[in-house]
Amino acid sequence: MLHLRGVFCRSVGAGRFYSNLNLPIKTSDMIEFAVRVKVSEPLSFTLPLPGRPGLTRVDLEHTGASKSTSERESVGHFIATLKELDPTLTTVSLTTMDGVTVSKCASLRALAPVPLLLRLNTATLELEKEGSVDLDDTMNESESSAFGTVKRYIERDTRTSIPIDQFYHMCKNVGADDSTSKKWLAEFQRRNLVLHYDQSKDEALRNTVILRPNKGDSLAAFQSALDPVLYNLKHVRMAKESEILDVTEEWRKLAIIDTELKTAAKKAPNAKKWAGLAFIASFYTGMGYLVWDVYSWDVMEPISYFVGFSAVLGGSFYHTLTRRDAQYTNMWTRDYEKGLARLQAEKKFDPSAVQAAEAMIQAMKRDVQVLRLLEGKSPEKKKDDKSSAVGIAAVPAKL
Repeated sequence: MLHLRGVFCRSVGAGRFYSNLNLPIKTSDMIEFAVRVKVSEPLSFTLPLPGRPGLTRVDLEHTGASKSTSERESVGHFIATLKELDPTLTTVSLTTMDGVTVSKCASLRALAPVPLLLRLNTATLELEKEGSVDLDDTMNESESSAFGTVKRYIERDTRTSIPIDQFYHMCKNVGADDSTSKKWLAEFQRRNLVLHYDQSKDEALRNTVILRPNKGDSLAAFQSALDPVLYNLKHVRMAKESEILDVTEEWRKLAIIDTELKTAAKKAPNAKKWAGLAFIASFYTGMGYLVWDVYSWDVMEPISYFVGFSAVLGGSFYHTLTRRDAQYTNMWTRDYEKGLARLQAEKKFDPSAVQAAEAMIQAMKRDVQVLRLLEGKSPEKKKDDKSSAVGIAAVPAKL
């Protein structure tokens, strides 16, 4: 018995078929054919012709009846018959495994035990002698040839998954219709060769056939496909934690600038405060000196009335201008706010950026905590990240 194996590459515009899956292209774009041919019938073939769907039966003994037996068994007649069945064939040749072209006068019956290569356009089919086939290639007699072809392809595919469209395309190339392909898919699942969730709500999982689901790599791909939300949650959490570090560093810089500006803005009102205290101390010292050492109270009493009246009049003018009481705290705060606003304008600093950064960090920390809970992680059992260790309310030590 001979095994006929072929590899076809098709595309939309250039004669090659490429998968749309974002997976490494190894054997993904190839379809393997293993068609059984009996040694006792070397002139009967079932071949996958590029221009015809499914498999095509070629029986050289019943074609070319007007020709002699030697002519019907010749390689030339075989090639001519293939071109007649499939007009899209432009290159057809039969060579040895070393690449030596077989003469068109050679007999196929004599070449039956010899391993040969049949080239159909860009496809290469390998003819293997009986006994050279691996044990994995042997099929159960109860299985059809087409079903065994798809089964061997799945067993040999090195990928962990294939798109469902490629599975149906593979079945179609061996002559199976849609209903038969679905039955085969169910049978492959029963044998634990593939795994497919056609009722899944996830589109990626619904359009993917996982190969060898019991193997380690396929199991990991299966778990990742079953829970893409958990996979995304982990990466979103990690991105949030990284963003917290960036925003925290930005907040530190803003906090340093804000503290420096506030320190500088306090200098002017503090200087006025000490100047006012010095004036009051000097004034009452002078008044005491004049009352007790120079003049008497009778002389200084009318003068003190003018002093008190001037203070009340000054406070009234201050309230009229500022709408604030003439008190120390109001005066100091007014000068401080004016000085701080002037410095912030000079530095082009927005004081609301500090509060916005703090609020953003707190919100992102809450998001990270929620994401950890969704991942099933207990915040109490996890060590805080560097971002969590940063105290929002604490000003840098040098400040």
